[in-house]
Amino acid sequence: MTDKVQIEGFHGTNKVAANAILAKGYKPSEGDEQWIGDGVYLFVDGIGDGQKNAKDWAIYKAWDNKTKHNIYPFYAVISQ
Repeated sequence: MTDKVQIEGFHGTNKVAANAILAKGYKPSEGDEQWIGDGVYLFVDGIGDGQKNAKDWAIYKAWDNKTKHNIYPFYAVISQ
């Protein structure tokens, strides 16, 4: 018998990407510029507040430090 563990994860992104994820599923990130390698990143509760961390990440990724403006006006957090 295999015991299964269910973990709730939170993904922070922009609203357009969130709608695409909900319609078609995740598209894993690929390439050397990724945070910790190829894949889909989810925040979980435990070390911190997963939902808040995902929201903060989405807000952080919205900011363009060169232009000092947000790249996108709306962010989203998906719970999986």
